[in-house]
Amino acid sequence: MNRTFSIIAPHFPKFKTDDWFAWFHVKLVTLLPSFSAVMLKNATSDINCTNYHVVVSGMAKAFPSISSQGQEEITDVMVGYLKKSVSVINTPVCRQGIQSDAQWLEKNLGPFSTRAKYSDLKVFNISGVAVVENLSPKQKAELILDPDSNALENENIVREVFTSLTESPDTEQLSQFFQAYSDINKQRNITIVENPAVRDIILNLTLTALAPEFEDFGPEDYKLWFQVYLVTVMASLHPGSLAVIPSNISCASYAAMYEIIFLKSKVRHFGFCTMSKCGFRQVTKMCVFFPQTHWPRAKFENPATAAFTGCEIKQRVTQGDIRTYVDIIFQISQLPLL
Repeated sequence: MNRTFSIIAPHFPKFKTDDWFAWFHVKLVTLLPSFSAVMLKNATSDINCTNYHVVVSGMAKAFPSISSQGQEEITDVMVGYLKKSVSVINTPVCRQGIQSDAQWLEKNLGPFSTRAKYSDLKVFNISGVAVVENLSPKQKAELILDPDSNALENENIVREVFTSLTESPDTEQLSQFFQAYSDINKQRNITIVENPAVRDIILNLTLTALAPEFEDFGPEDYKLWFQVYLVTVMASLHPGSLAVIPSNISCASYAAMYEIIFLKSKVRHFGFCTMSKCGFRQVTKMCVFFPQTHWPRAKFENPATAAFTGCEIKQRVTQGDIRTYVDIIFQISQLPLL
């Protein structure tokens, strides 16, 4: 590629549209995966929008074969060209055949649009909502958390974004979205999604999408999703939300969810492991978290005659009144705290 480029580069200023097409759609096709960002910047330094579109469509064919770093570097060159040409790029001559924001992205960036920063797309007045299907998971996270979009107050936008993620045939999209989402939240110190309706949509659609995968989740997976990815929406968790969690998860997986569920959600009675399987460690932790919590009167195998504290639950387990966590949940999960 280097040798070929050194030969043709001096002729770029004299290239007509047919020449650009011949080189980027025919002669260089097998070499374009090696076409560097520096080469592209050289080629497009003094080129009109018509010929630029020819180059973009040619590079688009090589996109899958270009390295991730190469894609990002080439995207930066394309965005740079568009910013430099912003005064003419949206004139009628440069918008021939372009009727929508999605078509604008396809014409001016092709598949490289998924590598652009969402903030760069905004420079060109691209509506993130209008091109949701064309955005990468990272760009969707940026859209959701963009203060200008006000998406965290808009149920329709959030539902559309999450529907596109959860219904995508690419099962990795949801994970990629939440990786970017959690990173941005951390940078901006966002600890909770304030709008309860939006929070419900994010949590419910995500848990529903993850349901088939929970069977294969290990402790680290539960920790990642419940303590990192979903932490800003855990306030919407309720007992029914946990129906998608397999009842036979390991104690280590249970522990990975335990603290965040009790601290961040309204769920106060939760567990799957039997005492014989998990021992007293989890009940002891209940005493740590709720040393002053008083449960209302409740009927056990030996009916309680008075309210008792979380630590008294441990005592009753020891006495044989309560044998498993399931007993605790079954007996008092629907009772409000005093």
